[in-house]
Amino acid sequence: MTQITGLTESEQKHVTREQELLEQLSTYQKKTYAYQGCFTDSKNRVLGDKSTLEDANLTVERCETICSGFKYFGIQNTNECYCGNMFKNPTQHKPESECDKACKGNKNQKCGGGWRNNIYAKIN
Repeated sequence: MTQITGLTESEQKHVTREQELLEQLSTYQKKTYAYQGCFTDSKNRVLGDKSTLEDANLTVERCETICSGFKYFGIQNTNECYCGNMFKNPTQHKPESECDKACKGNKNQKCGGGWRNNIYAKIN
C-alpha cells in the first residue's frame, strides 16, 4: 500500500481502503479467456453444445458467462453466442476482417460476422 504524507490518520485509512478495493476489483476484472481468432462456421456448428441467438445485449463478457462450464465460446453475427468443449465440425482460420461486426451490447467489441466466429478459449 502506498503511504501518502500530509494526510490525517483518518484520511490515510480512507486512501488505504480505496487502494485495497481497487486491488480486489482488478483481480475480478482479469480476463479468464484468450482470443483464438476468426473461424468459419456452418449449419453444422463448430461449437454446438449450447447457443444463444439474437441477444440484443451480447458482449464478449456476456458470451463468456453464457458459456460457463465450457472450454470454448464463439461470437457470431453481432448477437449469437456458441459454446463447446471441442470443435465438433471442421473450421478454417480466416482474416480478422471477416469477423469485424460490432457486438450488439458493446459497439467497441467485435462479434464475428456472417458464418464467422470470434472464438475464445477459457484459461481458468
